[in-house]
Amino acid sequence: ELMSIATAYEEAQAQATGLLGRLSDRDDEHRKIVEESTACKRMAENAQYAKQEHDRTVRNWVNERTQLQTRAEELEKKFGESEKAAKARAEEYAKLQAKLDETRALLDEALKAKSAAELSLKDGDSKVAQTRKDVDQLRMEVAEERSKRKRAEEHR
Repeated sequence: ELMSIATAYEEAQAQATGLLGRLSDRDDEHRKIVEESTACKRMAENAQYAKQEHDRTVRNWVNERTQLQTRAEELEKKFGESEKAAKARAEEYAKLQAKLDETRALLDEALKAKSAAELSLKDGDSKVAQTRKDVDQLRMEVAEERSKRKRAEEHR
């Protein structure tokens, strides 16, 4: 009978060791997921910052365009319409339009990056929650094995 108790104790100890190994693996997975989640949050913050910078740049360009347009109108009134002035104004407008188009493209990219980061962040959060559940389950199993081992020792 003492041998069977010793065997049961060794089996319980082996199971507990296995569970502790699984718990360690889960802790590593959890740590990796938290790191990924943090990186996703940083990406989302960076995308938000890029969007704010883009908005500020667009406002500045619109203001600059308005000022240039106002100045061009003043010059037209003062010196009259000339073909050269019209070409220069058209070129300036084309440059500003190109800048505005480029800014819109950058905004689209920033918004796509933000959306991707938010999706990745949601996925990371769900993985973290599942890992926490798994870790809690393993901890309960380890506690049960310890309790069995303790009862076996007390019985011995």
